[in-house]
Amino acid sequence: MEKFKGLKYYQVKLELYALVTEILNIDVSYGISPDYEKISDLMDFGLNHKVESFEALEQCLREDLMEPLLAAADSQMKQQNIIYKIVEYLNENIDKDVSLEQCAREFNYNANYLSRLFKQKFGKTYTEYVVELKVEKCKELLVRTDISVNDLASRFGYSSPQNFIRVFKKYTLMTPGQYRKQHADEK
Repeated sequence: MEKFKGLKYYQVKLELYALVTEILNIDVSYGISPDYEKISDLMDFGLNHKVESFEALEQCLREDLMEPLLAAADSQMKQQNIIYKIVEYLNENIDKDVSLEQCAREFNYNANYLSRLFKQKFGKTYTEYVVELKVEKCKELLVRTDISVNDLASRFGYSSPQNFIRVFKKYTLMTPGQYRKQHADEK
């Protein structure tokens, strides 16, 4: 706020516009929905009326813009940390059938909350994410090993090889055998 002291009113207005624009850009880049009502109130306070006190303006900026921005950024970091830990857990337990409910219990979260986090972060459901993860791991194993399709199906929790083949084909547009044959030179 020291930089505002000694400036003329129109200069303060320009500086405040630039500051609010920068804060809005930060909000958007972090995926935070700006609180336009508070911003409008700030603009009314700081720009449409004479600024009586720089201390009052500083308090308004801190309470109405910076604190909510920092709280939202902190919340987003916590969500990303949760997702990171869950993805790591799923990678380590890919050969187990870890349902959304089991995962939620493991991390002490509500299943609906985790479901929303996955949808927000990956644009897909938890189940879709896990199935795609399994398919990716199966693709690696098909190329690097000679493990049979039956063994892959069993290892990754599919009720039958036919069910595994159907799911694999849905995601890769080819059967596991075709995939292995097409990528045989990558061993």
